Amino acid sequence: MPLPGEEWDALVVLSWHKYGHTLHVYSREPNPPQHQETIVASTEQDTIHIFRTLNNTARVFKNAVSKQVVALERRPGGAQFADLRDLVSGVRGEVVYENGDPDYGIWSAGIAIGLIKDIPTCEFY
Repeated sequence: MPLPGEEWDALVVLSWHKYGHTLHVYSREPNPPQHQETIVASTEQDTIHIFRTLNNTARVFKNAVSKQVVALERRPGGAQFADLRDLVSGVRGEVVYENGDPDYGIWSAGIAIGLIKDIPTCEFY
């Protein structure tokens, strides 16, 4: 649960059932519906590693920006963080959660994203 005064952009819950488990993303503001729908439509193959050449690997959602980062890392001579800074800036990633455009910036996503199949509503007690 978030601490007092904090909010989650989305709540991802692992539910255990008699016959297995499921992952859900629950609808909550301020996470835009477009972003939630992107998560539900994703598979485990919709993630990519960035920063491998910098020895600081991170798994993120595979979008236009993350593909550009990988392309810059793979170019002859590689890339320094300064070359990638504008693409991976937290400012750009924050906009993803504000406007729902999954291609605007980098956002973390693990392979478990492929297990999320619905967007139920939720209430906190």
